[in-house]
Formats: sequence, C-alpha cells, structure tokens
Amino acid sequence: MAEEGADAQDGSGGGGGGGGVDVHVVSMLDEVAWLTNLRGSDVPNTPTVLAYAVVTTDTAVLYVSVDKVGDAVAAALKSEGVEIRPYEAVLEDVAAAAAARKRVWLDPASTSVAVFDAACGKVAGATDGPNEARVVLKPTPISLFKAVKNEAELEGMRAAHVESFRAAQAGFLFPSFETISGVGPNGAVIHYSATKARSTTTVTTAEMYLLDSGGQYVDGTTDVTRTCHFGSPTRHERACFTRVLQGHIALSRMVFPSGTTGQMLDSFARRPLWEVGLDYGHGTGHGVGAGLNVHEGPQAISWRPGAGKAALHAGMIVSNEPGYYQEGEGGFGIRIENLVEVVEVDTKHRFKEGPHLGFKELTLVPLDRGLVLTEMLSAEEVAWVDAYHGRVRAEVGPALAPDDRVAYEWLRVNTEPLVPIA
Repeated sequence: MAEEGADAQDGSGGGGGGGGVDVHVVSMLDEVAWLTNLRGSDVPNTPTVLAYAVVTTDTAVLYVSVDKVGDAVAAALKSEGVEIRPYEAVLEDVAAAAAARKRVWLDPASTSVAVFDAACGKVAGATDGPNEARVVLKPTPISLFKAVKNEAELEGMRAAHVESFRAAQAGFLFPSFETISGVGPNGAVIHYSATKARSTTTVTTAEMYLLDSGGQYVDGTTDVTRTCHFGSPTRHERACFTRVLQGHIALSRMVFPSGTTGQMLDSFARRPLWEVGLDYGHGTGHGVGAGLNVHEGPQAISWRPGAGKAALHAGMIVSNEPGYYQEGEGGFGIRIENLVEVVEVDTKHRFKEGPHLGFKELTLVPLDRGLVLTEMLSAEEVAWVDAYHGRVRAEVGPALAPDDRVAYEWLRVNTEPLVPIA
C-alpha cells in the first residue's frame, strides 16, 4: 500500500516514494472519514468524527470513542476488516510500532507532535532508543484519492446542488461554513462576519450585497456566492461586476490538457480585472469534498506559492470564484462563485496522449442580470450566461414549480436571456 500510495502522490506533484513503510498513520479527519466511509458531527460545519486510522499492509484500525459507534456500524466495519479501538489508544499503538522498529509514514501537514513523538519512540517507557530515522514524512496519498470523486459521489454532489435551496428540506445536515453576508463596505471584507466589533448593517436598495453560503447534505457539499443590488447600481459597480463575470466565464470555458495545474489557470480569471489595474487578493478556486470539508486539497486554482501545484484530474471538484473588493467609504465587495466538476472534453485534435479537460457547473443559482453591462460582453460571453441560466431554469425549476409558484416565478424572471430574443 505504501509504495502504491507514494507513486500516486508522485504523479500529482507530491512527495517522493514511501517504499517499505510498515505503518501509515492517518490524522486528517476528512481522510479518516473517506477511508472508512463514516460521517459524524464532532466538528462544526463538517460531517466528520474525531478519530485516527492506522493502516498496515494487511490490517486497518479505527481509533474512535467506542460509544459513538453503533452495533450496525461496528459490524459493517468488522466485515471489511477494520478493527475498532479506543481513541486514546492510538499513541500507545504507534509507540509500540516504533518499539518494534517499524517504519511509520506520517503526513507532516497534519501530524500532531504527540503522534510524531510516539512514532519516534520519544515517549515515557520507551527502552529501545529513538525511532526517528525510521519515520517517513511524506504527504498522504489519501488526499489525492479522495479528491478524485467516484460516480456515486459526483451524483450526490449534483443532486445536492439542484435541491439545496433551503435548510428545511430532507437531507440537510448543517451549514458547510459560517455564512458570509456583507452589505456595502462589509462585503469588501473577504470573510466578513457580523460581530459586536463590526456593526451590523441593514440590506438596502442603495448598496451592493454579497452572500457566500453553503450546506452539508446527505448527498454532498455546497458553496455558492452571489452579489446582488436591489436598487440602481452605479456604472462603476456594474463595470466591476461585469469584469468579475468575464473572468468567471473565462475560467469556466477553459479547455486544457491533462496534467495542467491550478496555478496555470489562475490568471485567466484575473485578466479582465488586470486590464484596468484591478485584482483580488485570494485564490480563484479551492477543492471541495463530497459530503466532507468544504475546503480540501491538494487541488486548487491559485497563484499563491505552495497552492495550486497539483494536476487537475477528471472527477475533482473545485470552486470558480473571482472577485473584486473596494474598501472604504462607498466600498463594496463582488464575488461570483460556482462549484465546478473537472470533466473530460472531446477535442478535434489531440496533441499528446491523455484527455483534455474542462469544467462543468454544479452550482445552479441565477446571476444578478441587473449588474451586467451587456455591452462589455462578447457574443460568446452573452451566450454563456444565457445557456447557464437556461440550465438553471430547466434543472431547478421542476423542484420549485409544484409547491412554490412565487419562487418559480422569481426563478423564471431571473433566468431570462440577457438580450431578449426578437
């Protein structure tokens, strides 16, 4: 397992090989959840359980509070060869592996000092000398395996995005992160949260409004941002929104060869802003788990050093969220965020072996058409917006029409073509 995992990680631009490793300690909660197919509610906004997993070439042990595991779950895990041990026993067992001179694989990005010390034999009662030379510090291969979703996970994510219009519906668990809701200059604070230190503001018809929200559903995870104006936006506000939209469309329409990294794509979303000297200070996209963390790696679309270095593969899910933030008096924030699935694309030619890739929208929420300066868009960009809105109406509309005619009418009006058909 260690050799296979290391090879997979090498292929994604990760660390070197882990051949000959005896024990793999899994510390990241979403990786433990993915590995065991278990979900829980120990961590806010994320359906994970406080647990460790330790995997060898022929055994797997889940370390978790035993009272959290019901009989049916315990039986299912046992049938798959997974042993359950108390959460607190992980340090003792890792220390025992060190005492037995086992090679232990740890992920440096997620391993605690306590687990590292146990793997090195630096614990009370250790008698056989330090094991530090036998500890392998390499990124876990599980992150890449988890990032490439299987068809069942993708179907769940698609279903969650069609039905995720309210929390009161069946299958909703809890928000996937703390909602970001900013009016006017508060919207320019990228992760704004109303507190006593930051005065709350009422939504009015005079200022821009940015809403970034998401949910954890039985089927999957959502994360969507929309920027709206409920009055008459200035031409500057509309021009800024339109440039952000152009960057969003440019990334959405990208077709790129297999092996392309997120760093290579980031600038395409920024170009319309760069042309007039504007920019945004965050990455363009982050990976998203399927019923797991709303932020996951290794996939990302970002210029930042250390981010966006993993090659994108079909089945990965990332966000597409360029923005612009004008601070100070009269300030506002703009962000347009969809989650997208990396898919294979048929191309007329193929320069090298391997498929070309592109993106398909998972998020199905109308854009504020009143903020778009249509004259700034090319014919292809107008066609993209109209096609996207047509898909929103076709796929979300049936879920609204039987029970909520008011919501369906709102959807119908807000998915009309940008340029009326003569």
